[in-house]
Amino acid sequence: MNTCSQIQCPFCDANSSDSGCMRYSHPTQCHLTSMFEFDSDDKWLFKSAESEFQEIQTLNNRFINKDKASRKKLQQLKKKSPRSLELPIPQAIPHPRTETQLQLGG
Repeated sequence: MNTCSQIQCPFCDANSSDSGCMRYSHPTQCHLTSMFEFDSDDKWLFKSAESEFQEIQTLNNRFINKDKASRKKLQQLKKKSPRSLELPIPQAIPHPRTETQLQLGG
């Protein structure tokens, strides 16, 4: 089971299954790996023992509340609003055949 999602870690982007942790570039860098053993892929930490999730969540919340860098990063993530992508409007390019027909006809 995806531990990050199960403990509702604020750095877990539940809306995107492929983004991974928003704080650590690799899950093995997570502060929780110093206290618990996990399986991991390139994005998430996994644990099969559901009985440990409550303890993991409690320790994660305590860490985030005490860690200034984590709180600052969370504030930055909350302030970020999705930017709309504005693409330039392409200019109309006349088709070469149309120009030739106009020149011949005129």
